[in-house]
Amino acid sequence: MRTPPWLAAPDSDYLWVPTQLLATLYDSPTAIGLFTLIVRRWLASDTATVAMSDQDIQRYDPALCRGSIRAAIKRLVDGGWIQVTRHAGRKTQYCPAWGISTKGRLWSKTHPQLNRRRVRTVRLDRKLLDDYMGRLIPHAKAPALIERYGMRAHLTLADVGTYLLMQHTSHPVSATPALEQLDLCFQSEALAVPTTEETLAKMELSEQGARRVGIVKPPVQPRPASTDLRPALFFVPGELARQLARQLASPMMTQDSGFSAAQRGKTAVVKKGSLVTGIKGNKAKKNPPTPTDTTKQMQKKTLCGGELSFRENGEPLMKNDDGDAKPNRPNQPRRRRNIMSIPETPSAQRLRELNVRPQTCVELADLPLDLINACIADGQARPAVRDLAAWTVSMARDARDHGWQVALDKRGARPTDDFWSNHDAAIAKLTARFGRADDAGADTSQSAADEPPSTPPQRGGDQQEDATTDCPDWIAPARWQTLSPALRDVLERSRLQGRQVIAADSRRQRQMPDYDAQITGLVTAALLRR
Repeated sequence: MRTPPWLAAPDSDYLWVPTQLLATLYDSPTAIGLFTLIVRRWLASDTATVAMSDQDIQRYDPALCRGSIRAAIKRLVDGGWIQVTRHAGRKTQYCPAWGISTKGRLWSKTHPQLNRRRVRTVRLDRKLLDDYMGRLIPHAKAPALIERYGMRAHLTLADVGTYLLMQHTSHPVSATPALEQLDLCFQSEALAVPTTEETLAKMELSEQGARRVGIVKPPVQPRPASTDLRPALFFVPGELARQLARQLASPMMTQDSGFSAAQRGKTAVVKKGSLVTGIKGNKAKKNPPTPTDTTKQMQKKTLCGGELSFRENGEPLMKNDDGDAKPNRPNQPRRRRNIMSIPETPSAQRLRELNVRPQTCVELADLPLDLINACIADGQARPAVRDLAAWTVSMARDARDHGWQVALDKRGARPTDDFWSNHDAAIAKLTARFGRADDAGADTSQSAADEPPSTPPQRGGDQQEDATTDCPDWIAPARWQTLSPALRDVLERSRLQGRQVIAADSRRQRQMPDYDAQITGLVTAALLRR
């Protein structure tokens, strides 16, 4: 008995569509076209389901909206033609089925004839989807990749469903304009799908289409060449290596006329394992050195056609221009590294004398030498400056960006030695200051909060000499002289409690946040002195 056409074996060029699907969904060509898309991707994939989102389907067929897609999926699920699995945060999984009459039996690639059994089917040429709409390559997480031979999709899923209905149903179906324009139907009768070459001849080709017809060849990736310029290394048997060594040494032995008594007494001794043959083991015992070998004539071994010379202790030798071997001393000067090139300017040379980093020297190399020397002199005049290089670089950058006067004002006036000119008077002033600080007691912070704001004292004339008497006991006198007058007014008669500075009154306490960075440095210096 002959097998009926609707039970024919699967063909790789066609898709199976159940006839009952066409009979029940003849009023929804979009649902039929969506079923063919799911079947096409299910047959091409290696998984049991196909992951597609609504956005992937809409990008494949721009004529569809999300509502039409949801309605078509609902019709297919109600009829038992697909199984839908949804998970939060993932794409929807689709698997074709054989209809509700089979109790939702799924398609299977492991069963014969895709687990169809006795279900009647019709065939659809795959070129209708691949050539006219393109290939949809799904991805589990990323958007699906769509490859088309043309610049756009020339058919829609509704056109594919209409083509099937015109071919295999008795219901009156009107042809769509796209099918008529592409010569896929004539007077509401479906025609055979032309070959891929005939189809692409009527389209505006994309890059994939041009490669398909052979207009554009795929790019050839050149094989990367090896960057290792050294010759290939290979090993030779020990006997062959010794034979080559004798052949190379024999011409040299015939040229020697004789040796002195001192030379005869010094015969070269070959260390164990000094032969280079590529085979593990001690092969030197089989071929002891001949009496003609001396200390000056070093043992020569051949490896891959090259010649190596060794000393008695196995130390390798190098050859100079005259051909004489010389030892490869470890104390030979190495090749200098390629370091940053520093401009040969006077400013760069002056900064290098202070051990400033090379990249900083390059940055400040174009500054005038007088400016660099002025910054160095300013740092040397301040006893509190410990890192002269850092002070010079910081001050030079400020002078370059904001001007010299701004750089000076930022660091305050330089300290003078007038305070220490009279040693007894300086000791008396310090004693009076410490006594006043001890009488203040621990209630200074409370009294400062109740004290009304006062105007900053105006210093001038003879009061400038007594500026050090207002220096708090937790600040070094030399450092106090370097502070600006405004900061000294804020810190006058202040005290250090732990790591917190308590001002003499509430007005000064409110002004302290404006000098937070400088006060932090003073507190750190005070803690280090302790």
